[in-house]
Amino acid sequence: ETTALGTDEDSAGEGTLVPGRVVSGGLFPQGDTDTYAFAGQAGQVSDGRLEAEDFDAYAELVAGGEVIAVDDDGGEGFNALLDDFVLPLTGTYLVVVHAYGDAGVGSYQVEGAPQEAPWTLVGNLGSGTVEGALEGAWDIHFYTFSVAQLTQVELDLGSAEFDAYLTLYVGQ
Repeated sequence: ETTALGTDEDSAGEGTLVPGRVVSGGLFPQGDTDTYAFAGQAGQVSDGRLEAEDFDAYAELVAGGEVIAVDDDGGEGFNALLDDFVLPLTGTYLVVVHAYGDAGVGSYQVEGAPQEAPWTLVGNLGSGTVEGALEGAWDIHFYTFSVAQLTQVELDLGSAEFDAYLTLYVGQ
């Protein structure tokens, strides 16, 4: 099938992303967006790559009707890259392909690929002290905890051997 340059090649609706497979498309006319669906599992780690030579690539990741991640220039040059993104829900995700500011036209390639989790789920935090040991330079430990109501929580992380840092993620 051949699509004339300057016409909307995806007017039939959203496409499908298959892990590890590169999909080629085009944004025509100016202001066009293309949407690709894929199934994901809560806690799955995924990469999304959008590359274009003709325009500044901008990608959105949508779940449950809400934009949960965006990237403009996380890849090389003006390309988009959602790197090691942890999917928060089990269900259908949409990748929306844009030109930045919806101000460009041209061809692109988009790819989504599941990754091995870069972290280890260690357990659930309660009150008190938890001790652990990281095995390698890129080792990440992931702990969960929940609170039933709005409350103040204090988390401290320290190490005498390396510069430790803590990231807090909110989710269900």
